[in-house]
Amino acid sequence: MNTETVEKWKDVVEFKGLYMVSNQGKIKNCRGRILAAPLISGYPTVCLRKDGKSNLKRIHRLVAQSFIPNPDNKSRVKFKDGIKTNTSASNLEWVEASLFVECRKIVQKDFNGNVINIWNSFNEAVYGAGVVPEFLKRALREKISGGGFLWEFKESEKEKKEEEGQTGGFFIDN
Repeated sequence: MNTETVEKWKDVVEFKGLYMVSNQGKIKNCRGRILAAPLISGYPTVCLRKDGKSNLKRIHRLVAQSFIPNPDNKSRVKFKDGIKTNTSASNLEWVEASLFVECRKIVQKDFNGNVINIWNSFNEAVYGAGVVPEFLKRALREKISGGGFLWEFKESEKEKKEEEGQTGGFFIDN
């Protein structure tokens, strides 16, 4: 039997004895009831209670904390396939925060796909193109237009080389 299809459960790190998380991205309470996971900002999210306080937690982070080793103490979780609702452990990996939006070159295009500008950073694109930061972040994440333009990350030479040996992925802010 394929080990990826076998569902494994572990305690949620900050909620031991109260909640468990599976390698397939499910959360259950101590009574065994699977919790609903509505999308908040596009991420499956659960509300976990402890000591009388409610805590909203993104499922991908709970899965990564319990199932993905992080010996270098990296701070962000990457969805390998770019799909925020695919929270299975096999689709997640820890990455450096520096690989996220703020440090990557951004390509600005018109609606015909013509390159208008290549910005060296997120902030440069925001101020140079005069777009609202939240619109630009959403446009980059969801591959939609923002501020009257199309936006995408410019692929670096390192990313091109990595893609030759493995499938790429998209970086999603945590």
